[in-house]
Amino acid sequence: MIGGHHGNGKNGHGEEHITETPDVSYIRNVDVSYERSDVNTGAILKFIGWLIAATALCFLIVVVMFKYFQVSEERREAATMPTLRREGEERLPPEPRLQLAPGHEIHPLDDLKRLRADEDALLHSYGWVDRNAGIVHIPIERAKELLVRRGLPVLPDGQRRDAEEGVFVPAQQSSGRAMDKRVQERPLGY
Repeated sequence: MIGGHHGNGKNGHGEEHITETPDVSYIRNVDVSYERSDVNTGAILKFIGWLIAATALCFLIVVVMFKYFQVSEERREAATMPTLRREGEERLPPEPRLQLAPGHEIHPLDDLKRLRADEDALLHSYGWVDRNAGIVHIPIERAKELLVRRGLPVLPDGQRRDAEEGVFVPAQQSSGRAMDKRVQERPLGY
């Protein structure tokens, strides 16, 4: 007995239980053959080749279409935007240009320094605002001294009542659906 044991089997009749595969190499049947391959690899390789060729063809079609659309868009822009046809200095947009943009020679910090210097010169000097109307500007410190000494100008009663009546303007919170009453501002001296 090979790899078996004696005794009662499943059915209790004393059958032998075999645990190893028996040797069947001596059996020969010439009428029965076996498959040499489970898959037709030639057909699969042919399909993969056609798939790669179709993918490459689609890629080329997309690239050609992209180039065509790009060229046609450039032509359309050149026809509608004359600044694109200009060369060099002519291509720059008209003044005022953004700071640090091509054609703007002054650096933003230098621009700001010049603005501050102009403002300081205006705040600390005397000069005419409108010579015909007799309006001048005076240094800010002198204007403060005069304001403290003379006080703020006061409107006459009739004009004060008109200013208090106010005007109706759209309320900010209502996006213009409701109106707020605001006092109309008038310049000093009226």
